Amino acid sequence: NLFCDIRRAIRRGRNEILIRYTPARIRRFVSRMVPLNDLPPFVLRGDFLVASRLDLKDLPPVLTALPGKVETGALSARGYPNFVGVAEYAQTVSLGKVGGGWRLDMGRQNDLFEVEINGRSAGVLGWPPYRLKVGALLRRGDNRFVFRMYTALGGILSRYYNGIEKNKPPVGLLETPVL
Repeated sequence: NLFCDIRRAIRRGRNEILIRYTPARIRRFVSRMVPLNDLPPFVLRGDFLVASRLDLKDLPPVLTALPGKVETGALSARGYPNFVGVAEYAQTVSLGKVGGGWRLDMGRQNDLFEVEINGRSAGVLGWPPYRLKVGALLRRGDNRFVFRMYTALGGILSRYYNGIEKNKPPVGLLETPVL
């Protein structure tokens, strides 16, 4: 894999990125075991969104700035069908009383989440049940919750060793967390 930092070359307005690809010789041998009828993935890393004009389908997709706010739910339903990276969800909740027995239940999720409450780590959740004891981190009044979702290429890759995956699991903060 090669890495190329193009930040210095990007200018405000329209930019074009050209990637030349020459298949490695090993692909000839691998294709005997696994059919290779597609290009390997190219990864563009950074804070951006690949968007297309639904009203003008013949125009190529463009890179645009990320929005400031996205609601909970599958990111594919919010216009981000191939999201890869870190998504941060945040909410401030006001509490009248607190105690040591409070728990956070994030419901049904598919990705890894790092949870932060009032600037302190509450833990990392990577598989069900997505629950944490959080009473020691809560205070009376406003409490700031940050949920950082980490997802990799699973949302966009469909080929695996046994075939092609048709039903990819949804990516995003799928259910609203509950205290």
